[in-house]
Amino acid sequence: MTSIRGKINLVFSVTLLLLASLFWASLKYDMNQYQELTEAQERAISHYLYSYFLKTGKIDEAYLEAQNMSVISDKNSVIQIERYFKDKGKVSKYAVDTIHLKRIILINNDRFKLILENKNIARSEE
Repeated sequence: MTSIRGKINLVFSVTLLLLASLFWASLKYDMNQYQELTEAQERAISHYLYSYFLKTGKIDEAYLEAQNMSVISDKNSVIQIERYFKDKGKVSKYAVDTIHLKRIILINNDRFKLILENKNIARSEE
């Protein structure tokens, strides 16, 4: 590997490999940041709904719509989602997972039980 062409190919290959790994790391970092932001938003929505329910005794549907969220009220879907969370051992007061490419939020507290669909993203849990 004494030729100039071999050395140039080696430098190019190493540079390309470094750039690709930097791009991959940047992409993973951005995805993690977005995931954290989404989770924080979902917790804030849950807290707001609980506070609103304590004040008014009902769920703020307009707020959910503005946040691009919807309440899942279909009985069959509710049963399937509850069974899914139970099978995964995520039955608690608050659980989030992706089911059939839909981000589902289960809120089960002392005042109400809701199953919400977050229409903002569709990313599987890892």
